[in-house]
Amino acid sequence: MKNWKITVDYENPSKVRVHSSPKELNKVIMNWEILCCSMNPDIFESTIKFHLKQGGKYCKLTDKLEFTRLNIPPCKVNEPDSFQGSIIFIIRKEMKGF
Repeated sequence: MKNWKITVDYENPSKVRVHSSPKELNKVIMNWEILCCSMNPDIFESTIKFHLKQGGKYCKLTDKLEFTRLNIPPCKVNEPDSFQGSIIFIIRKEMKGF
């Protein structure tokens, strides 16, 4: 199992590169846990978006990976909102060149 800790904000999205072939990722489940807090105490809402690319092109997804979080606590209270989810990778057709 691989784990990454990343930090993101509106101005600085984060990227993680996974060096696996599509065949290696077939039927692999990727889980995440996101801890959210607001640096600005006047902002209580956020949208989390995941984009998957392969070979520089966006992958077609069954469902959009976009989630709106409400009632996000300010970071200064040190009790972040926790958000968990997962996706599974499924190859629908044989891919050439991998």
